[in-house]
Amino acid sequence: MKKTNATDLLALNQAYLGRVSDKFGTEIRKKNSRMFCCGKVCSEIADYAIGDVHYYKFMLECDRNNNNTSDVIPVIIEKTKENAACNFLKFGKELTIIGSFRSNNFTDHSGKRHLDVFLQATDFAFGSIYSEADFDSNIVVLKGYICTEPTFKVTQSKRYISEFRIAVSNENGEPDYIPVIVWGTKAVEVYQKYNVGDKLSLVGRVQSRRYYKKAQQEEDKGESLIAYEVSSRYMRRTYVKDPDKPRRELKSNHPFPVRPIDFLVQQCSLATVGAR
Repeated sequence: MKKTNATDLLALNQAYLGRVSDKFGTEIRKKNSRMFCCGKVCSEIADYAIGDVHYYKFMLECDRNNNNTSDVIPVIIEKTKENAACNFLKFGKELTIIGSFRSNNFTDHSGKRHLDVFLQATDFAFGSIYSEADFDSNIVVLKGYICTEPTFKVTQSKRYISEFRIAVSNENGEPDYIPVIVWGTKAVEVYQKYNVGDKLSLVGRVQSRRYYKKAQQEEDKGESLIAYEVSSRYMRRTYVKDPDKPRRELKSNHPFPVRPIDFLVQQCSLATVGAR
């Protein structure tokens, strides 16, 4: 059997790089979770395991479109003899990846349960086809069911936010639990009308944000952590579990008045009629 060398891999990589986005476009119609991203490896390559399956794990830095910030996304690639290209993974390498956004529940040394989320790569190529003028550097498409009640809050910059988790059936028939965040007037609609058991299709991007967790004991130090979530840009409800369930009312203790989305639509309709 002929051994694959670096020159052969480079030729195969250049031929495959241009077809990655086309493959992503085909797969999003067939699978419940598909993700496409371009970025640069910004960590060392580590070992990771889910059950008896072993993976390479690293962080990928992806620029945000039309923004001077970036997101750092955990990536895993299964260790196989056939995946010779993994031998060339290293810090600073640019990659174009397609795969699924997954989750893994695990228990730490203290007995606490944690939700670990990551991009599980199914195909990748060295180099990037990302261009700010064309598309975002990371895109995720999900289809699944709401599995936690949506929450609602208003940020200090007066932006509406709704958060929940969506259960997405993976290729093994098991659920992945993915945190989702919705912005603006859509967040009001989600909080008031969406419920556990409703089915959604959504398109967004994976974002990372750093936060500080306070220590439970005064003598202990807090810790800086990173949260990962899908920031939704388009969302459609494809199944309503309980259409007769009353909507949630917004609480009166928000820092400034918030009008329900139905009232906004009604006001716009009245204004349009009055202008005629």
